[in-house]
Amino acid sequence: MNSRAHIMQGSVGAWLYTDVAGISQTPGTAGYKSLLLWPRATTHPNLTQASGSLQSIRGAAAVDWAVTSASFSLRATVPANAVAEVRLPFPPETVPSSLLATDGAPPHMCDSQPEGSSVFFSCPAGETVVNVSFASYGTPTGRCRTGFQVGACNSPNSVAVVSAACMGLNSCSVGVSDANFGDPCNGTPKKLSSTVVCSGQGSGVIFANGSFVPGVKGVVGARIDANSSTLSISVGSGEFALTLLWE
Repeated sequence: MNSRAHIMQGSVGAWLYTDVAGISQTPGTAGYKSLLLWPRATTHPNLTQASGSLQSIRGAAAVDWAVTSASFSLRATVPANAVAEVRLPFPPETVPSSLLATDGAPPHMCDSQPEGSSVFFSCPAGETVVNVSFASYGTPTGRCRTGFQVGACNSPNSVAVVSAACMGLNSCSVGVSDANFGDPCNGTPKKLSSTVVCSGQGSGVIFANGSFVPGVKGVVGARIDANSSTLSISVGSGEFALTLLWE
């Protein structure tokens, strides 16, 4: 018998949608009118990013997330005539410091260059770099279009160095060298792969000093849930990019 229509097969798929991608309905609701977007499988050391989408009766719901040592970034699509609670996890031993939100998909700029050269980023006119969502000096893998991943060799200073060179600027360049990042693997050819987020339209900090800061269209609330170590954000339909920083 070759059938795989058994619960032990389907349960794996459900886990990928609800725990890895983080797409489910709010408990007690039906028809995908109220979504719960909460990636739960974010503490595994080898799982640093994931994405998924679900075609609901109201339209496509999608999540694309990535985590670094100091931030959690998530892009969400909430279908028309629906609302969502987005939960961004943070390490229990840390304190969320700020949350940046963008209404609509913000421009992402990425570059990957070998040791001895420079990476370069240039945001559209009138926009600036507001987040370094990925940076790795060493042996990162992946591609700009599909996303980078940390390799076996990685400088722990990567995000900090790129952030210092680019945050708040319309354009920037970063030299790819041991002098800038330190030498994480002596004798190994290295490169720098990085992705930055430009401000786009409707961007702003929506959580600071422990409180919700209104001002970004479609975002109606934000609060810390200490029991689950998440920052809960209430949004309407549309596309949102959220970046949580902690300290």
